[in-house]
Amino acid sequence: MESRSKYFMKSWLRSDIDGIRSCLAEDITYIYSSSKIHITGQENIINYLDKVFKINGDNDVTVKLLHVNKSQNEFQLLYQYVMWQPELTLMISNFFVRVVSAIEPKEFNHHVSVKIKTKNNKIYEINVLQNVTVLRKMPAQIEHMFASENGNRKRRYEQYIQ
Repeated sequence: MESRSKYFMKSWLRSDIDGIRSCLAEDITYIYSSSKIHITGQENIINYLDKVFKINGDNDVTVKLLHVNKSQNEFQLLYQYVMWQPELTLMISNFFVRVVSAIEPKEFNHHVSVKIKTKNNKIYEINVLQNVTVLRKMPAQIEHMFASENGNRKRRYEQYIQ
């Protein structure tokens, strides 16, 4: 297994979503992802994150939390997806929404970087940056709406937190 590389965020772009979709035709072997979450005044977020990574909503997907670093109000996560029949956009969106829904109303920055490797050794990178003020917890059913196959994920998500 090659060494894990960290890629930090730029923006949530339509081109990123198109890049994810282009991967779905490939036979994906591994997805490496690093995530950095900055939280204001929420020390017990680590308890929620433990639960997030124990959730396996798809028999074809294994999610493994590899490492967590904590320093004051910053959490550095390193985790790995192993996906055999991936719905890649769904899994990435679900991770984001689950983390958001676990936090009491606070301001925080959420950075997600994903590196995808296919069996023929093609590499794809997806970079996402979200600065969000969470006004209330999001209901669980929003996960599916947020992850639905359309180009309005960010707009629909923002409508929910307003």
